Amino acid sequence: MRLAGERYKEAKAIAKFGGRFAFATSLGRDTAVMIHLMSQLTDISQHKFFTWVRLERLLPFQERYLNLVEKKYGIKVELSVFPELLGTKRAVWMENYREKHGCSLVLFGERKDESLQRRGMLNPLKDGIDYRFKRAYPLRSFSVRHIRAYASSNKLPLSIEYQLNFPHNFDDFRGSRAWALRTLISEEDYQAAIKLDPNIEIDYVRYSNNPEFLQKAF
Repeated sequence: MRLAGERYKEAKAIAKFGGRFAFATSLGRDTAVMIHLMSQLTDISQHKFFTWVRLERLLPFQERYLNLVEKKYGIKVELSVFPELLGTKRAVWMENYREKHGCSLVLFGERKDESLQRRGMLNPLKDGIDYRFKRAYPLRSFSVRHIRAYASSNKLPLSIEYQLNFPHNFDDFRGSRAWALRTLISEEDYQAAIKLDPNIEIDYVRYSNNPEFLQKAF
């Protein structure tokens, strides 16, 4: 794959930084693009991968997608409960993880076009690398249009949320997502979810009994 263009400069600079990387993944579309892109520039199987979750376990559809990604790239994604739920700060958790596994940088799939705040954070970084906190952003110069085009042209597998055209949120099925989980994904996944968090069932009942919500949904 030929990586020509200004938006690839960060990924190339990060690859040249060298060492083992820790990939902070959400297993959404940005993550899929980040992993594939970096796999073109470095031996992806030599790096570390982690994702944060709110529930104790992944749901069946999530496990299937995760297994697909791991098999495609020959990697293993470690699961950890969100640091704040463990009583620690994310920055501290990531620093400990990086040092534990001998990683030179923690990579994120964040982009400048996501918000003004994100742009203000990422703009000052040389080549998308935060040398002070040992973090890097290979997708810094991508737009959401670039992300979609990259995923499509490279036929990247995506989680089922994207096929169903509702917002990706790999770790949370509260609110209207409770209805979507049962109605659009599967009864198996819904039953697994309410065993982990009974509040999901409360949300499902509330939204399934709301005519205004159902009219918009259909």
